[in-house]
Amino acid sequence: MPDIPETQFRHFLLERQSAGHSFTTPRRGGSDISFPARNRQQHAARLRQQLSVLQQRAAQILQQRQAAGLATEFGLVLEFASDPGFPLNVDRLESRRSHIQLLNVRKRRVSANGKDLDVTMATVRVPYGQLDRFVRMVEAYQTRNTPKGNPKHQDFIATVAEIRLAALEAFWTEEERPLPRPDDPVTWEAWLHVGEGEDGREQVLRRFHEAAGPVGVQVLDQRIDLPENTIVLVRATRRQLESSLDLLNCLTELHEPQVTAEFFTSMTPVEQKPWVDDAIHRASWPSPDAPAVCLLDTGVNNEHPLLSPACAPADLHSYNPAWGVNDTHPNGHGTPMAGLALMGDLTPVMAGSAPLVLTHRLESVKMLHPSVANDPELYGDITRECMARAELAAPQRKRVFSMQVTSKNTRARGRASSWSAAVDQLSAGAGESPDNQRLVLVSAGNVELQQASEYPSSNETDQVHDPGQAWNAVTVGACTEMVGLDQTRWPDWQPLAPAGGLGPASTTSLVWEDQWPVKPDVVFEGGNMAVHPTDGTVDYKDSLQLLSTNKDFRSRFFVTTGDTSAATAQVARVAAIIQSEYRDFWPETTRALLIHSAEWTPAMLGGRSAGEVPKSQWPWILRKYGFGKPDLTSALRSARSAVTLICQDEIQPFLLEGSEVKTNELRFHSLPWPREVLQQNGMLDAEMRVTLSYFVEPNPGPRQTNDRYRYASCGLRFDVRRATESEPEFRARINREAREQGEQQVSGSADSNEWDLGFNLRHRGSVHTDTWRGTAAQLAEKGHLAVFPVNGWWRMRKHLKRYHSHIRYSLVVTIRTPAQAVDIYTPVAAQIGIPITVNAGGRRC
Repeated sequence: MPDIPETQFRHFLLERQSAGHSFTTPRRGGSDISFPARNRQQHAARLRQQLSVLQQRAAQILQQRQAAGLATEFGLVLEFASDPGFPLNVDRLESRRSHIQLLNVRKRRVSANGKDLDVTMATVRVPYGQLDRFVRMVEAYQTRNTPKGNPKHQDFIATVAEIRLAALEAFWTEEERPLPRPDDPVTWEAWLHVGEGEDGREQVLRRFHEAAGPVGVQVLDQRIDLPENTIVLVRATRRQLESSLDLLNCLTELHEPQVTAEFFTSMTPVEQKPWVDDAIHRASWPSPDAPAVCLLDTGVNNEHPLLSPACAPADLHSYNPAWGVNDTHPNGHGTPMAGLALMGDLTPVMAGSAPLVLTHRLESVKMLHPSVANDPELYGDITRECMARAELAAPQRKRVFSMQVTSKNTRARGRASSWSAAVDQLSAGAGESPDNQRLVLVSAGNVELQQASEYPSSNETDQVHDPGQAWNAVTVGACTEMVGLDQTRWPDWQPLAPAGGLGPASTTSLVWEDQWPVKPDVVFEGGNMAVHPTDGTVDYKDSLQLLSTNKDFRSRFFVTTGDTSAATAQVARVAAIIQSEYRDFWPETTRALLIHSAEWTPAMLGGRSAGEVPKSQWPWILRKYGFGKPDLTSALRSARSAVTLICQDEIQPFLLEGSEVKTNELRFHSLPWPREVLQQNGMLDAEMRVTLSYFVEPNPGPRQTNDRYRYASCGLRFDVRRATESEPEFRARINREAREQGEQQVSGSADSNEWDLGFNLRHRGSVHTDTWRGTAAQLAEKGHLAVFPVNGWWRMRKHLKRYHSHIRYSLVVTIRTPAQAVDIYTPVAAQIGIPITVNAGGRRC
């Protein structure tokens, strides 16, 4: 074999070779709802009395509205509450047949029996005349038994402590924020329900506008359309909203609108013009049709000589044309991010002498203006408009969206906001033409400088900022290798973060509940901070920061920058290079390769290798560092002893059979596998990494429900043939297990111990990755994989009629042997019928 550089082979993009197999999920058995001990007769009588009062009130309101000629189709809004410490069975509150709608679910912490316990409260809209449904259920609970001898409807009625008419508080879902005072004019984020029929959304929105005017409520123009909600901003007092029954009948939730975070502004000039001239001389600039990084930031001053050849004036846009397109942030932010997105850290670029090969361009949409940075805005709608500006200007261009604008939302704890849901919707291309998915990278957000001295404890409690909880976005945190301080200028100062550790400003998702996705997804170099030798204060120093392009380039060319914004811009650069190299890759595939190529440093793993980490430690590692730091070389290239196979496919998860929505199919993948070579080297160590990436369509809906399939349209899972089973046995097992997992979480796969994360831990969010470790002989038998669906709202929300939808996915598989002399690339190429090609060239930017 010729002497080919170890990492210069192109990855294999396989033709669609998967086989679809149908399966139907069985019905779920049993209920795990707990409830307090009840005196059956007393409890039923108490609820019946509460419902009787509500029926009388409903009759009064109905009569008044009919007499006044007002609409009567919406009905009453009620609040159901549980006992402290017990959940409310919210799944039984909604009835599509009776048009009873669950609007939201909240929790309130109370003191009871010497303990702090949660009370669950659900807001429900009940049409006039439909309260009888709950009356019948209470009566059945009181007088009838199930075949097992339990009270009828016990799993629901016994969880309800109180039923009352809802007040405005029932819509306020900001658990950690008090409801605004009655007469304070504030901006609210109003979530409206979607009415029935094709024109249902517009009818509710029109009703809301009609009810707002007479009571002085101002409805702003921006809106976000989600499957079961329309989100608008309104300017009003609490008293104004409370005064209109029609307004309340349109609502599902009320939120406090998000405001943008402050940007990192410590940027210092460091270099001279001759270095710029030398870099320009060495650069080969991208073509006009090259893929681009589209920065959603404060604008870009593209006249900078290091930016202008790759950032045309026609590619500069603004959310508000009156703002202009230039970077007007006081210390510049978008312009330094542009330099990092195009070339990465400029220090090695300026100091080097190799040719600079630039394969992607820059676009900019000014998303934020300093003078309006703190005004309440519907940032999901702003994000959509900003993306549209770039796409309309260059509709055929491939692009990566890089958004460094975030908000410190301490209430989210992993739950969706209007902004994060909009990012998920835009990523999935929901409601748009097919194949209009987008790759969006979002900054994880930064810990305040005043808290940096508490590193790393402050990072572990300061959660990822909004919209970084978006399932489909690649959320980027910061790590650092920068520990070399200039001791002549800063004697006895010490770097704050260790080499390979978490960046001092990077936020995490350690305080989130386990059900939410792992965030950040990846980390990248974000620079370091320095500790004062005597008083322990922390500050930024140039030698621990990244070098980039300065906004005011006429006075100085360079500025230092860092933190998660800088990390995000650099990962966007990696993604754009992947898109430039593989033009047929979907956004889902580029996202998969970013995750797939990422590795944890020894510092992140406590000095151990990934194979030595106990499973109990992985949740902590993932929610702090994500899946590690992406590596551009492995994202772009295979090696003789490390082969990457890529499949792009789609699946129809569900179908309507009669009146029931069922799971439809799973996909089997038989991969070209170097089986003989692996068997010949059977005692060698080997590993296989698998990454599955897809975009979910979001449906935030009521929060904290027991229906864990509410947010994502559909979930996908992967599993791999075990070394001890035949191909028919594997197919039979996967079909059986896929049916079981279609309804409920499983305890784990039988070979979970051979995987770093294991079946349950790896399957959170909408990108799943794991590494199997064993011998080459075992790996030889693992060339078959399956992808199958689990539940989502496409199935559970049948009335939305999305059960026929398809979902795209990308499957990336890398097999590796540590011994570089073992050539597994050539036999795979021979099976596919692809000649071996080698890429070489200058320094890739």
